[in-house]
Amino acid sequence: PQGPVKNDPIIRLAALEVIRGYEDRRFGPGDPTLRAQMAALIARGMFWDTEDHGTLFPDRCNAEGCIDDNLWRNIGTLYY
Repeated sequence: PQGPVKNDPIIRLAALEVIRGYEDRRFGPGDPTLRAQMAALIARGMFWDTEDHGTLFPDRCNAEGCIDDNLWRNIGTLYY
């Protein structure tokens, strides 16, 4: 459903900068969530977003492109 009931959590999390959406300022609530995106949600919610512990996983890039630096850093933080 469209409207305030569905969008309210998105608006609140965006205001807190827990979610940031796409570069064109839209959100895709029905889109699949990547591991890196979920890591960022957790790291931002715990105020760990600025930590950098390195990331040893080899799968940053694939045929669709590479994971953003900030999202990739969050994976390392959660692993740490």
